Amino acid sequence: MSSVSSAFNTKEDSIPALSKASSLFNEHITECHVDLVGTDRPNRPYSIISYGYLQVQEQSKSVVIKTYHKINDTTPTKAIQRTYREVTILASLANSPGSCENINHFHGVWFADTSLVGEAIPGVPSIITDFVMYGSLKYIQAQGKEFSVRLNIAQQLANGVRHLHSLDIVHGDIKPDNFRIDKNGVVKIIDFGLSRHHTVEHTGLTTLIWPCYRFVAPELIIPGEDAVSM
Repeated sequence: MSSVSSAFNTKEDSIPALSKASSLFNEHITECHVDLVGTDRPNRPYSIISYGYLQVQEQSKSVVIKTYHKINDTTPTKAIQRTYREVTILASLANSPGSCENINHFHGVWFADTSLVGEAIPGVPSIITDFVMYGSLKYIQAQGKEFSVRLNIAQQLANGVRHLHSLDIVHGDIKPDNFRIDKNGVVKIIDFGLSRHHTVEHTGLTTLIWPCYRFVAPELIIPGEDAVSM
């Protein structure tokens, strides 16, 4: 079993949250065997997506494996911080009282072999969630463009967001790419990389503007605007 501390080789890489990250990751390591079947390398700046099967006893489940990696010459610190932040959100959702079928299921973390996932950093785990079959637009094309289909998707998406907000979690990146639909028509919100626990002390969620301007909150791109004026 890999240790998260093996990702840090210099004094500069030591961060106060290292022990917290190690504890969190060790708590959520999946004890099941993961078979990697392929890796998708689109233009994703911070992570890569792999696909595999999670072997639970004699059953096999399709999963998505998200791996944060180093950017250019940066140290592994950023990768572990991003992983820690997302796992914190997913773990809190998994452990919260009550559940919501519109939030994708989190299985745990997996320390990938770098021979399988070349971008993986030794000691920094990958995040394992359910594989969900359809992208939102592909589902609409397959089911027809009737208003009832789109309304049902919107209602389920709103239900998932409402569940997040009831736990003081802000997703931070709701857009068509970040929710998928399973074979039974159930919407699943995915990708919690920009999510935060919202508190009075922490109202600014991100200073990074992603290129999806159509879906970005107005207060992040309009000078002088803020959440209150919205």
